[in-house]
Amino acid sequence: MAAFKLGNRIKCATATTGTGTITIGNAEDGFQSFANGGIADSDVVRYTIEDGNDFEIGNGTFTSSGPTLTRTLLESSTGSLLNLSGDSIVFVTAATEDMVLKDASTGDVDLGTGKILFSNVYSGTSDLPNATDYHGMFAHVHAFGAGYFAHGGAWYRLAHFDSSGDLLRSTSSSQLGSSSIRWENAWIDDRIYSPEWGDHNDTNDYAQWNNGTHNLGFFWGGTEMFRMEGLNEVFHSNGNITAYSTSIASDERLKENIEVVSGLDILTELDGVTFNWKRNGKPGAGVIAQQLQKVLPEAVGTTKDLNTEEEHLIVDYNAVIAILIESVKELKAEVEELKNASSV
Repeated sequence: MAAFKLGNRIKCATATTGTGTITIGNAEDGFQSFANGGIADSDVVRYTIEDGNDFEIGNGTFTSSGPTLTRTLLESSTGSLLNLSGDSIVFVTAATEDMVLKDASTGDVDLGTGKILFSNVYSGTSDLPNATDYHGMFAHVHAFGAGYFAHGGAWYRLAHFDSSGDLLRSTSSSQLGSSSIRWENAWIDDRIYSPEWGDHNDTNDYAQWNNGTHNLGFFWGGTEMFRMEGLNEVFHSNGNITAYSTSIASDERLKENIEVVSGLDILTELDGVTFNWKRNGKPGAGVIAQQLQKVLPEAVGTTKDLNTEEEHLIVDYNAVIAILIESVKELKAEVEELKNASSV
């Protein structure tokens, strides 16, 4: 619906009869015509027509040639469009529906079910008003095609989509309560492309998605601590993983080329050792990957450090369990053999 145009002191006679469009006559004494009151061709106005003791309130479109005014009923004393007598007056007014009610005690404005449409546009960020004075205000900055929100004495640029569907970077974060989200060239379309997520004042702690490698990394203090690698189907941790229990797929139906491994032949080539990790000095215990690689290479893989990209070996300790199982079985067989020999 078009906005209603208002004008001061517009009141004219009309000699129109019937219920159709009226032809507007001269201005009443002490008043001015529609045109002199600022009503232009095709403007939509609220009008009131008085015909004797009857009245009609409605919406009308003004046409400068004539001039004329269409009639759409809002309210009347008869419940329908007046059947004008030919001796009426028409003036521009406002209806109750056009009024906004302000609570005198709180200052709140009640729109009911209506809406406020406004153009709160500023050319650039330097044109935005003082964020402290306008706390809670939303504004549009034309230079960036972006929305801004005033909070805590600062303007925050809101995440927004461009015409290509890209969710564009905010130069300052969009705060969400006590947390915040910072987007960089983000694109949401069944995926999020290249976001950084963290405290809006801390660029060292965030999560980052790499759309080229399909990796999602988590950073603390500028160091990548965890990474989910989509293409490699790997979760890579630079620290400890703690859980009450873990389950690993081992169904025979998922495997082929099943063979029983050697037990003691492999086990005797391995050393069980204790050590300290170079990166943090923490103690540990286990096997040496290079030793296992010589006797059971399928139990050893390679990976890269999350931050230095230096390649190093990793061990599948489930394979070590398989060696231990077969070693125990071999030892048991030897014990049984010794028992049988001693009983002879």
